Amino acid sequence: MAEDKRKHILLISVGMSPAVITETVYALNQVKDAPQEIVAITTVKGKEAIMEQLFGEDAVWETMLNECKLKGKVIFDEANIELIPDENKKHSKDIVSDSDNNELADKLLRILRGYTTPDYRISFSIAGGRKSMSAVGALVMSLLGRKEDKMYHILVPNLLMISDLNRVFTTRGILSISLVKKFIPVMMLNCGSAKSRLSGPVTGLMTKAWIRKVILLWLMKSINKKS
Repeated sequence: MAEDKRKHILLISVGMSPAVITETVYALNQVKDAPQEIVAITTVKGKEAIMEQLFGEDAVWETMLNECKLKGKVIFDEANIELIPDENKKHSKDIVSDSDNNELADKLLRILRGYTTPDYRISFSIAGGRKSMSAVGALVMSLLGRKEDKMYHILVPNLLMISDLNRVFTTRGILSISLVKKFIPVMMLNCGSAKSRLSGPVTGLMTKAWIRKVILLWLMKSINKKS
């Protein structure tokens, strides 16, 4: 089997619990599929939480890399944190309004579009952030995702959630607890291919004509699979 030379990118939505990053990397590493680079999509408050909880005095991120033998193999620092804009194009503090969700959708679309090229394969974790972030992430993945791209959720044992509400990876026992890497099946319309790449913001695409096009693409894919 030929070696996969594509760069493995982990895109992950993050709220106020940055542990979803370390949990996802740890779970993927358990099946020998750790990402080579991580892009976290979050708000201003989310970024502050990431910097404090993962890169603060406790050095949680470095601890996880050492324990998982991933030191020097995974790129992730402040430069890899993508901030969601608000309606005024300033960095959003939270996702609470319709305009916030529109900006989130456009941001996710732009980011994902940049990685749906032959140079990358994508793992998208929707474990963190508000439910709207997960829902929009799933929608964007269905539009642009390819057959080699995957979407995941991470299930954390109740014992860990009760004993450590922040669920941050530490040396206090998480390595002895099995995290469940839950693959989420998603209908990949592959609208992000080189020949049919969607352009423009999500909000500009959500028209009746566009929806009919998406349905038509899905029907064509279904017919091709049966034939």
